[in-house]
Amino acid sequence: MQQVRIEAETRDGRGKGAARSLRRAGRLPAVVYGAGEEARPIDIDTRAFRDAIVNEAADRALISLTVGGERLLAIVKEVQQHPVWRDLLHVDFQSIRMDQEITIEAVVDLQGEPVGIAEGGVLENPAHSLQIRVLPGNIPDAIVVDVSEWNIGDGIHVSELILPEGVEVVDPPETLVAQVIIPRIIELDEIVPEEEIEGELAEGEEAPEGEGDGEDAEAGDDDDDDA
Repeated sequence: MQQVRIEAETRDGRGKGAARSLRRAGRLPAVVYGAGEEARPIDIDTRAFRDAIVNEAADRALISLTVGGERLLAIVKEVQQHPVWRDLLHVDFQSIRMDQEITIEAVVDLQGEPVGIAEGGVLENPAHSLQIRVLPGNIPDAIVVDVSEWNIGDGIHVSELILPEGVEVVDPPETLVAQVIIPRIIELDEIVPEEEIEGELAEGEEAPEGEGDGEDAEAGDDDDDDA
């Protein structure tokens, strides 16, 4: 996997006001930390980071981070964005070593179209990504699964995956990754119980002739008494 180069500067200012000033200047507040190391506040060029994560998925990219002349190898652990405008707000980097395994997210890439789809099946993919343990140099672009020969009922669990060398999936072995299923047809009485349907029909029926006349007559008698 190629490394993404990012230049960083040591950040002195703390707090929301300093962070807003950095963002207005086109800089993105960030921190970098490692095992047993105190977090170091830094800032990076917002546009450069955005371009980097567009070309290489941020959650599985190797970052060559230069801070004050010191070069660190890191991964992105968290990216904070504005909940509405999706503007970048903050980034957490974790420094790593090439000889130490890391836990990172890997995308599941389903390739091909199952033959079962032509028979009315639907491809379900409950696990779009998986947590893997791997040396930084062996991080795969994706976990590839060929589904082109799958019929209805075929699927795959974590325990059945063919993984690249040096890659271990952290998720439980029984985790369902993908499966071709028959779409379930929902009957009307599953949405509205039959008893409620019958009750609503009964309420909507007109009362037989003659019913209710007694109430009207009584109401008329009451009016006469009031008069």
